[in-house]
This record gives sequence, C-alpha cells and structure tokens, in this order.
Amino acid sequence: SQVAASVSSKVAASVSASVAAQVASSISSQLAAKTSLKSSAKVSSTSKKTSTTTSAKSSTKISTSSQATSRSSSTIKTSVKTSLQTSQKSSSTSKTSSKVLTSSTISSKSSSISPTSAKASSKSSSTSSLAPIPTDPTKVDYQLAPIPDFQDADKFSIDKGPYAESAHFRLYGQDNDNTTIGLQHLEGTWDCYVNKLGWRSSGLSTSNTDGRPPYYKTNYFVIDNLVQYGFSGRTFQLFDNTGAGFVVVDSDYITQVGVMSHEYGHVLSMAEPAWWNQQNTFGWAETLGNFVAETYRSDLCADSRARANDTTGTGGTALQPFMVIGQSYRTMVEPTNNYFAWPFLSYLTYNLDNYSGFGADTMRTIFNTYNAKANETPFHTINRMAVSAGTTVQNLVGRYWARMAFADYGNPVAQNYFRYLQPTLDYNNTFAAGNNTYQVYPERAPRYFGSSIIPLNNLNPSVTATVTAQTAYTAYLVVQSVNVGVRFGNKYGDIRYIELVSTSGQGGIVKTASTDIADGELAMLVVANTPDKLLMYDATQAATGPASVGMNFTFTLDGATN
Repeated sequence: SQVAASVSSKVAASVSASVAAQVASSISSQLAAKTSLKSSAKVSSTSKKTSTTTSAKSSTKISTSSQATSRSSSTIKTSVKTSLQTSQKSSSTSKTSSKVLTSSTISSKSSSISPTSAKASSKSSSTSSLAPIPTDPTKVDYQLAPIPDFQDADKFSIDKGPYAESAHFRLYGQDNDNTTIGLQHLEGTWDCYVNKLGWRSSGLSTSNTDGRPPYYKTNYFVIDNLVQYGFSGRTFQLFDNTGAGFVVVDSDYITQVGVMSHEYGHVLSMAEPAWWNQQNTFGWAETLGNFVAETYRSDLCADSRARANDTTGTGGTALQPFMVIGQSYRTMVEPTNNYFAWPFLSYLTYNLDNYSGFGADTMRTIFNTYNAKANETPFHTINRMAVSAGTTVQNLVGRYWARMAFADYGNPVAQNYFRYLQPTLDYNNTFAAGNNTYQVYPERAPRYFGSSIIPLNNLNPSVTATVTAQTAYTAYLVVQSVNVGVRFGNKYGDIRYIELVSTSGQGGIVKTASTDIADGELAMLVVANTPDKLLMYDATQAATGPASVGMNFTFTLDGATN
C-alpha cells in the first residue's frame, strides 16, 4: 500500500532495512486486519464490526498509521440452510425451519447480534454409535463440514465453486497460487495452536464437548469485494449438530496472514464451550483474534510455519502504539480498544518476568480453568493463576503497563515499530498543579486496569517520584539506558523497572521511589489503576459503568519535570 511504502521509506532512516520491511508489513497487515465476528442461534451471527472509535486527540494518527477507520457497516441479515457435502458431491438433507429470531440478543451475547432467519440441516454426519475418544486428537482425520447456502439479496452470497483444500481446511471460490498461500497460513496456525500449544481442536465446537469424532474441516469462502460491506473477513458458526465454524474472506486478503489467522482465532474460540458461551468473555473475541494472528508471526510458531511451508507468514506487527500507549488510560479491554488490547496476552505468554504458571501455555490454561458458571471475566481467571504463582492480577497488570512504557513485552519487531512512532505519540496526560506537582487530566485518568504513561524531562543524576491517589494503584519508574553516540544498529540498552512503594503521607495512598539517571537515559513514570476488588464487567459495554470510571491522582517530582 502507499501508506506502507511511505512509512517504510521513513523507517529506513532510523532502523535497519529488515526492520523497515517488517514495519511496512506491519502496516499492510493492520490495514488488512479489519475483521469482525458473527454468531447466532442456528447460524450464529455474532457481529463484531471493525469499529475503532478513538478520541479526537489521536484519531488522525490512527487513520494514518494502520488499523484505522471507524466503520459502522449495516447489520447483515442472513438466510441459511446447510447440506452435507461428501467427496466432491453435495447432497441435500431434509431441512427443518427454525423460527425467525427477533431478539437483538442471543445466547447472552451483546446487542450487536443481528436478527437472523435460519434453516439448518436436521441431520448430521455423525455415526449412530459413539466413536471412541482419540488418544491423540491431532492425528484424527478431518471430514468435510456442512456447507451453508448463505446469501442475502442486498449483500453477498458465498461461492461454492472451485475449491482448494488441505488436511484441516477447505477454501471455496478459488483454486490458485493465492489459495495455496492462504492454506499455508491456516495450516501453520492450526499446527502452532492445536498441535504445539495444545488448544482444543477447531474440528470440534461448542456442540461437541467430549472430543469424540467426527472432526470437521473449517470452511473459508472467498468473496470478491467483501470489503465494501466494511470488513475483510468474518466468522460464523452453524449451531446445528456440527457446530462448525466457517469464514467469509475478501479475495484480496486470502494471502494476508493477519486476516486469515485472526478469523481462524475465532473458530478456535468456538471450540471452547465454557469460554465461547459467556457474556463476560465475548468482549475479548477480537482481542483474542489479533493475539492469535500476532503470535503466529512470532518465533513461538516458527517451527509450525516451517512445517506448513509458510514462508510469508512472518514479519510485521499488529501493535497500535497510538491506541495501546497513546490512549493507555482506557479500560484495558473495552469496545474502543478490543482490537488493540492483545499485547497483555502476549506479555503473559512471553512471560519475561518469569511468573510461575505463565508462558506459552497461558491461554490454554485460561480456557481450561475458566469458571463458566460464574460468567467471570478473564481477569478473574488470570487472578487465580497469579495467586498460584504468589502474586495477583493487579501486580501483573501494573508490571505489564511498566513494560509497555517502552514496548518491552517480548516482541522486538513491535518494539522497533514503537520506537519509530514514539515521538508522535500523545502523552498529554497531566498538567502542572503547583511547585513540582502534577495532576492527571480527568478525561485521561486511568480507568479499570488502564494506566497513565508519563515521560519525564530535564533529568538530573537522581530522580524521585511520589504519587498520591485515593484508591489502589501500581506505579513504576521506568528507565531506558541509551548507548550514547551510536548512530546505527541498536543504540538502546537495558530497561530498569523501579516500583514505587508505600510511604507515609497525607491525602490518600502515597507511594515513592528514587533512581539514579545516567547521561542520555530516558525515564517514564507509569501509574496503573489496579483496584483491590475485581469488577464483574462486560467488555462489550465497558464504555459505561464502574469500569469506565477514571482514577484521579497527583504526583511530585524531584530531579525531573513533566
């Protein structure tokens, strides 16, 4: 794209050529990754339109960066019937009509779900007797999934013509070099998450809770100019006996790993019955989709990409510094940033702070230990894991935000991208309120598990920061060492994290810390809203309610200014 080419030329002046290429790839990937999620009662249509609502302070920057424009695509009504295709022929089974759904909320999902008219096969391809549970689910042969006759007179219909397929997927609508690349992305993603990381197989679904065959291939349907409806890919689920997930994708994006893997991340979510059926996890759907796509491009999935012969599924990043850092005050996962909040999951996965029980298995553990009966938030699940490690989710969130001051969470490509963009980020979080005293702007006060990232200026050889707030928080001084005089290569050294500790003081909860500053070093003060009591909140509605309330605080500096 022209945006990618322009930024690539600028990056080349400050980072290596390889990083510039990765940044360009990042921007192209993010432009491609405007995806949504739909599901309903017979053919689920849980619509997650690609809507990126941002504040006036950073909307221009986001639109020129990558994953940009806010979309409000109209609700897509669907009429669906399914028929089971075997081999290269399809035969229609008897159909039973379901009632037209008139409620705007289905299965406790958010009001973004559209009314749906559905017809589904009354038969499934499962055998009359129960198949044995496989000892190794990764070795099971996947059979063809039911094919929906999916169309809308005013929108689009799926193409069931030419197809290309692999062991776990079938792509309808094309059979060419592009579909080969798309299948390589998908097989590599399947191998990394199902085979390597042990996630529940996408061949199963919420309809199959015991893991018995049959396992179904995931259907992708390629559609020309799908982006005219406001998205490049969208995932659906058949709530018939198979519960199979399927994806529609724009023909121009089947080679884009950011889109293909993102949508497959939704299908993987559908295989997790406890997680998928809960209201308080549903707001994390796009967060998880981008986490799947981003992690697939990382070293963690390198061997899986090699096994799939996927030579193009690497490079770039979906990190959005303008949102994640420039608007870090927002509730960590909520409607305006759900596409951008995935670095928290990456932080737990890379586990640079070596917390016991976290690492590559983090998401699998979250899935397996999620308390569906409580309809809890993912933060509650993570907190149980944290307590087992001798800490709390509040400490993890505070440490995460400290690391995000310089994007130091485990992805060097994302960190280089952050360093290139850092001079343009919006750090206007505070104002002077007296002698060496500063206060957070009310509209940018950190909300539930959000933070304020505050650059420090005019650094002296010793710096002291003291923060005062009325509710619980976590704060750090973060210092980035710099190899002074280095013009090429990595001029950055280690990063130090100094947590502010409780001290005596008046006016609330007072914490302080001091550190020495060497010549050329950079410093940030990070204050995260980490309340003692976890909120039971719906991330699709977090723009209102307790999760949207900001935490006011003041701070004083000795040896620095803001």
